[in-house]
Amino acid sequence: MTATPKLHRGRPAGANSSGGSGGENLQQSADSQLCSWAKKHTTAEDLVVLEASGNSFQVVRTLAACGRQAKVLESCHLGKLKEAHANNDKISAVRIGKAYLAGTAKEVWVPDERTQERRDWFMRTAKRLSV
Repeated sequence: MTATPKLHRGRPAGANSSGGSGGENLQQSADSQLCSWAKKHTTAEDLVVLEASGNSFQVVRTLAACGRQAKVLESCHLGKLKEAHANNDKISAVRIGKAYLAGTAKEVWVPDERTQERRDWFMRTAKRLSV
């Protein structure tokens, strides 16, 4: 079992907040680094499982683009397991792997890019209207 690199949601320092090419270039760079990591540490037969988070759908799509399989697992159940044990990245990686192998973790549906864009648009609009 190989622990995945830390993947953080949000914009790295210096990212273009207007959503222009600066942000796209940073995303392409992050995707490229993830593909390089995956090709070095995994095979096409391996399955990468990760806890649902802000960028997990993008991670799955990026890994699929470089020939790797990945699944997103529901974070609610995994969070309950975390509360019962000591926690660090290595322990979390083992816990997520064991939960998947035991069949106790629920897989999350990963939307295609168009559906994801619509969901993001809806959430931004709902947030603006609720203020």
